[in-house]
Formats: sequence, C-alpha cells, structure tokens
Amino acid sequence: MDRIVENASRLTDILDRKRPKAFDCNVMGGELFCDEIDDKLFDDYRAFARVLNDYAKPRNIPFTINWVTNLVYSNNDRVISLVEELKEEMDCKITTSYDPTGRFNKSDLELWLKNLKVIGDLMGDISIVLTRPNIRAMLRDDDEVFKFLYKNYRLYVDYYSPEKNAELMAPSDTELLQIFYLLVDKYPKVGPINDWINRDQNSMTCRSSNIVLPSGETGKCRKLVDPVAYEDFKSPVTEDALQSNTNMEHTFLTDHSCITCEYFQRCGLGCYLHSDYTKRVELHDCVFKITFDYITKGIKHDIRTLEQA
Repeated sequence: MDRIVENASRLTDILDRKRPKAFDCNVMGGELFCDEIDDKLFDDYRAFARVLNDYAKPRNIPFTINWVTNLVYSNNDRVISLVEELKEEMDCKITTSYDPTGRFNKSDLELWLKNLKVIGDLMGDISIVLTRPNIRAMLRDDDEVFKFLYKNYRLYVDYYSPEKNAELMAPSDTELLQIFYLLVDKYPKVGPINDWINRDQNSMTCRSSNIVLPSGETGKCRKLVDPVAYEDFKSPVTEDALQSNTNMEHTFLTDHSCITCEYFQRCGLGCYLHSDYTKRVELHDCVFKITFDYITKGIKHDIRTLEQA
C-alpha cells in the first residue's frame, strides 16, 4: 500500500507544479483487477483515489480517475464495488481497449464481452490502438464485434506509441490515411474523428501526460521507451527530453508546416512520439491535412499517387 499511496503523493507534487485547471488520472498495470490479486489491494486503490480527491476537491479542480483494465477476469463484484463507492465521492470510470486481431482467443473474447455487459454504465471509453495489424483488420470491415461496439459504446482510436516490435506494429502514413477515410465514411462517431468532422477547433491529441512508474520515477512518454531504441527517433532523447516533449513538438510542427496550415486550429496534431519514430513510412504530404481536405472539401486523394510523390 505504501508504494501506491506514495505514487499518489508524487502525482499531487506534479499537480502543484503544473497547476492544471482540470486533469485525468489513468491508472493501469499490469492488470489492475486480475483474479489473482488479493482483495486488500482494492483498499489500496481506494486510498490512492482519495489522496487525489483530497488534493483536488478543496482547490475546486475537476478530475477523473480512469481505471484501465483488459476486462478479462471473473471476480466482477469487487470491481463494481470499488467504482460505485468512489463515484459517490469523485468522477470515476472503467476504461478498456479492443483489438480486432491478435489479442483475444475465443474464451477471452467471450469473457471480455460478458464483463462489458456486467460493467454497464460504469464503462467509459473503449479505445482501439492504431497498430498496423489492427488497421489492416479494420480495413476488411467485417468485424462484427467492432460494429456492435460502435453501436453501443463510445469508441476512440488512439495512436500507437512505439515500443517492443515497433517496426512491425507502427503503421505507415498510408495505412493511417486508409483507416481515417474508412472511419469518416462509415464510422464517424468514433473519436477523435467525430470532433474532426463537427468542430472547427480541437484540443491537441497529445496531452503531454505525466507518467508515474511503479518505481516512483516520473517523466513524459519517452520515459517508457527502451534506451536501446533512442536512436530510432528524430528528436534527441536527452535526460531533459525524458521530462519534456518540447523538442518532439518542435520537430513535428516544423516538419509538417503546422503553423501556416489552414487546419491548424482543427487538427489535433496526432501523437508526437508516434510521428517522431523514424522506422515508419511517411507520405510527403501531411496525413492529417489530407484527411481534413476530405472532411471539409470532399477531396479524396488517390493514395497510390500520394505514395509516388
């Protein structure tokens, strides 16, 4: 328990420095709720959440705790009890992810869908990470589970953050454009596509999240990158860069001429870490600008022509 509550205190130290007007806290494992975990750990989860609430409430800072789970476990009662109890005190949700390929065997998928139903209104967003395998599966447009989720839940597609096997998992710009076209045409309620279509101004996709590792170490997203892979990124990964995304942001804005782009206010600018990874194939033109040309002007570029440019 000490380590978990200590990490909550590290978060409040970060909040003291950053002074946000609001914040989200995404709590993830391992698997937070796996059946092998002792019930006592759930008391630690409660204590962690209450440290944040005791910090935020007197300062009138709205915040949400998202308990991130793979949703493959059998003991639902203690999970529901945790979230329902905390919801009486603070904004609290369960979030999960779905992978169209490679993750679920038949029994795990059945359990995942069963738990999704049991969790009910406590479920927040369901994310789909845009890995190359996931995109290729989605482009077939024959996934009945995805279609069910689209009709009944809030879906959000998220960018892949390069990690182990990144050369196999990181999508090319062409693959990103293909899936953006499909989502705009057939699944426009999926976030952030919905905002791209309906809003003239959007927040940045990159939240410049602060990460607190189980060890207590803190930093930005590059803190999760294996040092062996630092050379695979455009922007130098220095000690300062582990605590700030500034050089990645500058690289992205410069490479894509964002400041002069007509869609600058509308574009979320993607994930800087994803875009900074060098071992993925990029188009000459910005994939986001091409997508917004389609959304706002109906201009659907021939992808083969873009690849040859």
